[in-house]
Amino acid sequence: INGENSKYVAHIFEKIPEIASLAGVKEDGYRIINNCGKNAGQTVFHLHIHMIPRYQNDTVRIGWSHDSYKDGEAIKLAEEIRTQM
Repeated sequence: INGENSKYVAHIFEKIPEIASLAGVKEDGYRIINNCGKNAGQTVFHLHIHMIPRYQNDTVRIGWSHDSYKDGEAIKLAEEIRTQM
């Protein structure tokens, strides 16, 4: 995702609820994933978005660490990101 394709990304995200409805997953819920870069799990190197239907009591697990920030770390990180924007 970059400045060249950000308007397309915005358009895609505006259409996601409509696509979810057409796919019959809007009411139960769904997860949207975009992997950016090899280390993030991207294996097809063009912009694409995954819609993963979710259902009550399903067993789909897409894992990542649920570690917590130490006191003040999250606030410091958020401020560093804001200053770079």
